[in-house]
Amino acid sequence: MKKVLLSIFYASLFFNVAAVAEEKKLTSEEAQALFSNKTFDGVNETKGKSFQVFSSADGVHNLKKANGKMKAGAWRVDNRGRHCVDFGSKEKCSKVMDMGDGVYHKISYGEHTHTLKNFVDGDQL
Repeated sequence: MKKVLLSIFYASLFFNVAAVAEEKKLTSEEAQALFSNKTFDGVNETKGKSFQVFSSADGVHNLKKANGKMKAGAWRVDNRGRHCVDFGSKEKCSKVMDMGDGVYHKISYGEHTHTLKNFVDGDQL
């Protein structure tokens, strides 16, 4: 029984390390390519709200809320590789982590704020 428990313990350590190893911070070039001329789905983790976005190649950021209302803003990738969004009040920048399987997390001040996925080419809103 002791050997079985130790095997389960070591296996769980291995899988936790493997999951963490898959996370990767995007470079500026990778973030630019990910967002430019793409439509994607997202969840604001702090508010529990879903949305869709089209980010044009020229920096326009159109957000469609779950209730269908649209909100226009601007986006860019800074020289540190952070994805920055501005809806007119204050620009907010977050690092983007590739979680694997087409899922990305935005991290701001150490907090996971957004989950992004289902990236497709062009304006699909």
